[in-house]
Amino acid sequence: MLEAGLSRERALEKLEVKGFPARDLAVEAQLIRRLMMVYARAGEVVLVGRGAQVVLQDFASAIQIRVQAPESLRILRMMKRMGIERREAERCIRQSDRVRARYLQRFYQAVWNDPDLYHLILNTGRVSVDLAVSLIVQLAAQLGAELPH
Repeated sequence: MLEAGLSRERALEKLEVKGFPARDLAVEAQLIRRLMMVYARAGEVVLVGRGAQVVLQDFASAIQIRVQAPESLRILRMMKRMGIERREAERCIRQSDRVRARYLQRFYQAVWNDPDLYHLILNTGRVSVDLAVSLIVQLAAQLGAELPH
């Protein structure tokens, strides 16, 4: 049985490859891919980041969704949520974007904002978060109904 809220460290311990330290990024990426497949096969799971849009691209019941917003809105949201200054929020967001882009490029030779990787891309600068959630739930229900049972 899969554990809800399994931490990254605990997941790496469970999947550690003999003879390789989990801190090795390539090994870690391999372990994360394996863990994603375990969770995906179990069903009804939401996987965020770490290349899930590539790893599960051919997984029939997986839906790849990208939620984005203009950088200016992301900065304001982070300032409010984290209680930090604009400059720090800008730095955090840009660093996060760079890390995500590099990770996907390095381990999957993919561009993280490539629209072909996703079923749906939502811009929460144009639609509310509530509407985005509703659209995602609607898409999941519709695509789920189309799957062979």
